[in-house]
Amino acid sequence: MDVAEIVVERPERARVRVPVWPLVVGVVSGAVFWVVHGALIDDSYITLSYARNLAFHGHWGLIGAEVSNSATAPLNVLVLAAAIEVVREPVVALGVVFVLANVALSAFLGSAARTSGFPGWIGSLGALLVAANPLVLSTVGLEMTLASALLGLLLLAGVRRRPVLFGLAAGLLALTRLDLGVFVLVVLIGLPSLWRGWWRWLLTAAAVALPWFTFS
Repeated sequence: MDVAEIVVERPERARVRVPVWPLVVGVVSGAVFWVVHGALIDDSYITLSYARNLAFHGHWGLIGAEVSNSATAPLNVLVLAAAIEVVREPVVALGVVFVLANVALSAFLGSAARTSGFPGWIGSLGALLVAANPLVLSTVGLEMTLASALLGLLLLAGVRRRPVLFGLAAGLLALTRLDLGVFVLVVLIGLPSLWRGWWRWLLTAAAVALPWFTFS
């Protein structure tokens, strides 16, 4: 009598994919911020003052004595205030936001590249070029790093034909700087298929941005 052989195959170990390139972007961004953090411009400290007052005192204004609405990038102030609430140190919070924004840009651009048939590392390369751009570094503390990450999200939503996500990115860009709306138009011109669900992204953008503008 033949004895049946029972072959037990060992399951392969689950492969853990470490996002190496975004990690590289994070490390480089942290190093770059360390180099420039002692040379922030006056406008950066004005933004940090807004964010510090909001985080520590729930007060919207440059000085504690009165409320003011002169912040040109309210979303940047809100994001910085959230980070300050956690780390309790404005400049450290700025560094955290700077690093996370560049990592997010890397992830968004990488996903957009893969969706378009390109290798994902292109996104990280783009994020590194932004993080090391002298013009961007001269404005650390202002809204351009956050705006870059949101532009990456806008591009990703566009190439994936995700109108609700596109509207979310557009609304957040409006809260960052109104003139960034020109990039929304550029993507809409380049990807006319987004017009098929125009009401979805338009309503989403309005739901995100209009409450703040009504309040302010």
